[in-house]
Amino acid sequence: HSEEELQQILIHESTHVRQWHSADVLLGELLSVFFWWNPAVWLLKREIVINLEYLADNDVLQHGVNSREYQYHLLKLTYHETAVPLSNHFNVSQLKQRITMMNKTQSPAVKLAKYLTVIPLVLLLITLNSCLSKEKQTDEKSNDQTEELQNSSSKNDIKADVSEGYVPPVTDSQEEIFSVVEEQPLYPGGNAAMMKFLSNNIKYPVAAQEKGTQGRVITNFVVEKDGSLSDIQVIRGVDPSLDAEALRVLKTMPKWKPGKQKGKEVRVRFT
Repeated sequence: HSEEELQQILIHESTHVRQWHSADVLLGELLSVFFWWNPAVWLLKREIVINLEYLADNDVLQHGVNSREYQYHLLKLTYHETAVPLSNHFNVSQLKQRITMMNKTQSPAVKLAKYLTVIPLVLLLITLNSCLSKEKQTDEKSNDQTEELQNSSSKNDIKADVSEGYVPPVTDSQEEIFSVVEEQPLYPGGNAAMMKFLSNNIKYPVAAQEKGTQGRVITNFVVEKDGSLSDIQVIRGVDPSLDAEALRVLKTMPKWKPGKQKGKEVRVRFT
C-alpha cells in the first residue's frame, strides 16, 4: 500500500473505533442469537454493518480524500488476496452500493435520520417477539385442551371398536404437525454448519446466470421425528431454475435434530 492508501485505511478504521461501531455490530449479533428464527433479524444485521461502512466511508471523504481515488482503492482491496478488513468482507454487489452512496449528495441530517431508523426497528422486533411468546403460550394451552378432548374421544372410539372386535391402527399421517414447539429442530452443527453446507452444495443455474437473475428463495418443509425432511415446497420463488436448485439442495441435506414438545420428538413445519 502507498502512504496515501494506508492513511485512508487508518481514517476508516479510526472512525469505527471513535463512533463505537463495534457496539452496533454486537447488537446485531445479539439479535441474531436471540431471534435467529426471524429472517428480518438477519436482514437488519446485514443493513447495520453496511450502514456503518457508509458512515466510515463518508468520514474518509470528509478528511479531504478524493472520492475517485478512494473508490479505486476499495476496488483494489476487493480483488487482491492480501486485502485488509476495510472491504474484504463485502461482495461486489455491496461494494457497488458503497460507491453509489459516496456519489450521492446527502445532508448530515438525512444520514443521521437513516442511521436512527435502526432503533425503532429493534424495538419493533422485541415487541413482535413478546407477541409471539404470548401466542405460543396460548397455543400450548389450546393444544393441551385439544389433546385432552382427543384422548377422551379416542378412548370412547376404541371402546366401541373393541366391543366389535376391531382396534384401528395409528398411522404417522395422523400425527400432528407443529409450527411452534418447546425445542425447535436444529441442523447438525447449528446455523453456521447449515450455511456452510448450502454454500458448498448450491450450484448457480446457468439459465439464471445468463438472465442475470438473483434473489432469495423461501422454502417450507416438515422436519420428521427421525430428523428427515418431507413435504419440501417453495412458498416464495424467484425463478424456476433457482427454485428447483433450492429444492434439490434441501433434499440432499443430512438429517436434522428433531423438534420436541413436552420432551417427545414431534413433527415440525419449518421455514
